Amino acid sequence: MKKFLALIMAAAMIGGISASAQNEAAQQEVELISEEAVNVELAPEFIADTRLVEGTVKSVADGQIEIEDLVLNVDENTLIADAQLIPTEAKEGDLITAVVSTMTTRSLPPQSYAFYIIVRENAETLAPIYMTVDRVENGFIYSQDGNYEVSFENAEVGMYRTKNIVKAEELTKGSEIFVYADVMTMSIPALVNPTKIVIMNIAEAEAEEKIVNKAESLSEDGILLGTDKGLELEREVTRAEAVTLIQRTTASARMTYTSNFEDVPESHWAYTNISWATEEKIVEGVGDNKFEPDRSVTAKELAMMLLNAQGEEVEFDNAFTVASEKGLVTKTDAIEEADVLTRDDVAKMIYNYYNN
Repeated sequence: MKKFLALIMAAAMIGGISASAQNEAAQQEVELISEEAVNVELAPEFIADTRLVEGTVKSVADGQIEIEDLVLNVDENTLIADAQLIPTEAKEGDLITAVVSTMTTRSLPPQSYAFYIIVRENAETLAPIYMTVDRVENGFIYSQDGNYEVSFENAEVGMYRTKNIVKAEELTKGSEIFVYADVMTMSIPALVNPTKIVIMNIAEAEAEEKIVNKAESLSEDGILLGTDKGLELEREVTRAEAVTLIQRTTASARMTYTSNFEDVPESHWAYTNISWATEEKIVEGVGDNKFEPDRSVTAKELAMMLLNAQGEEVEFDNAFTVASEKGLVTKTDAIEEADVLTRDDVAKMIYNYYNN
């Protein structure tokens, strides 16, 4: 379907496809709502996707514009404009290109909600290319359907009917634009070097992860304890300290376990914590009946400990990847798999585990 739409747009720009052919092919992609749905007006908030249709206006009634084989439901939110996006009215006999919902009724003729209707003077009048933005990077706008890569280096960029100064770089995923271009490649995706880009709206960017001082939060909960030097967030954390922090998140943990590691005698300050963690299968030794309690812990090791504490069965080599997928390491934590962890790093991962 993506390739089909791209070919439709490219052919339309050189006058190579008829309105009836577009309608017939597009109608095959219609998502049907229900067999009983007749004369149902589709509101914008229920629309999941859009498609392009083209045709000649057969009739205009209150809230409806009929073209060949399709009735377009319109309301005050529908933009009806000429090829330069100047508001106008559609009348019988006009050739139009419309951005409509893929959701269509089973009525005869079927009905679909129209977001934008471009009234064209004649078949030679090119409608601007409509697209929703997937991302903007390296001087290009990429469409969500994968059909277009639009360079904006030489284009006039502006917001529809406002004097707001907007740059193409500010576009976010889901933003809607119309692109004016005399030529574009016939490739998939089509490479477009436009003269003008009109921004219809800028979608709200996805909410960034809420920034939390995770170390201070764990300190308040009595999990990360400070010294007379404070929380010492830059100091590296040992394996013994890591399992101790995990144990502190488990209020019901019994403290009667025993360990037989050669390098963890009963006199070791973390003997009980290490004994608990090994018997609960949260952590293992390193071989030769040793634990290496005073060696600095890595992100991969802590990821494995936390996954074990959650009862996850994963291979050690995949531990960090799985931990990231499960939110035990987030993008704002800025921790890599091979990192030797500081107290600040460990606090971030323990916090994520504790609040998961």
